[in-house]
Amino acid sequence: MIRTMVMHQIDMNNIAMMERWYYKLHGPEIARRYGPWLQRLESWRPVEIPEYAKGFGHKNWLFTQAYWREFPESGPRGELSFSSPKAGAYAYSCFVPPQATEDFKGHQFSPEEKEVLRWVQFIRYPKDVDKTAADEWYVSTCAKEACAQPGMYRFFSFKTISHAGGVPGTWKPDEAKRMEKRTGPLDHQWDRVTEMWYETFEDWKRSMIDDPPAYTIPEWAERPTYPFVAPDANFISTFLLERPAYDWLGSRHVFL
Repeated sequence: MIRTMVMHQIDMNNIAMMERWYYKLHGPEIARRYGPWLQRLESWRPVEIPEYAKGFGHKNWLFTQAYWREFPESGPRGELSFSSPKAGAYAYSCFVPPQATEDFKGHQFSPEEKEVLRWVQFIRYPKDVDKTAADEWYVSTCAKEACAQPGMYRFFSFKTISHAGGVPGTWKPDEAKRMEKRTGPLDHQWDRVTEMWYETFEDWKRSMIDDPPAYTIPEWAERPTYPFVAPDANFISTFLLERPAYDWLGSRHVFL
């Protein structure tokens, strides 16, 4: 089994159109076409964030996650092209195992004890850095120090899968050409996916801005504070609640 995650960024002027396209066409289309391979397919809407949380590569639209029992081959494979929106989204995708590869903090809590504000992060180590060494620093040093955040109660992470291949399906030629400008080197090029959970944004602010732990800064750091890589270029994130907005396999949509 493999798990895919996608963050999206859109021009919020187009939010009504993009929501309608995803709700009426794209989500049901993926569910119908790839249902035989899929175990779960859901989308979350990011929550509105305070101004002080906006310097961390925030992505403002749907976070879509799928669990694939097996991964279909890429390309058209007897299907039509996907339906295209009038204006597209920037998409940031990655492949991970179905379960977290590292669980650092907080498993002992049960759901009724804590509210859940999820900070989901896609992390990429800088170009020309030894990724094996950088990942060892993240797991063995940075994560242990991050556990001391005063407001964070849950922390786990996934080492990405780099050899999973391409996503199934194809886009219409004109949309594929537009997508080239919106994806680029960030798509499928992430090294880690991390989740940190808080109960409130004030807890996040205390942990990240007001009273962060003392971190060991790596030699290759692009900034002196967490996440130590440049937001947008090598780090993007979104804030989610615990329940998805859409369960595409459980909905009654029929794609026409």
